[in-house]
Amino acid sequence: MPHKELINQLEEAVEQAGWHKYFEQVNASGEIITLEAMFGDVMSL
Repeated sequence: MPHKELINQLEEAVEQAGWHKYFEQVNASGEIITLEAMFGDVMSL
């Protein structure tokens, strides 16, 4: 996700759609980093 506002919009849309009536939901988000930084983190595992 490119920015926190988009994450919040997605979480709201899921809630409004009634998703939580049928499925247990756990949201996980953290620091927003570049794609290149994410690849570097994954490759260092």
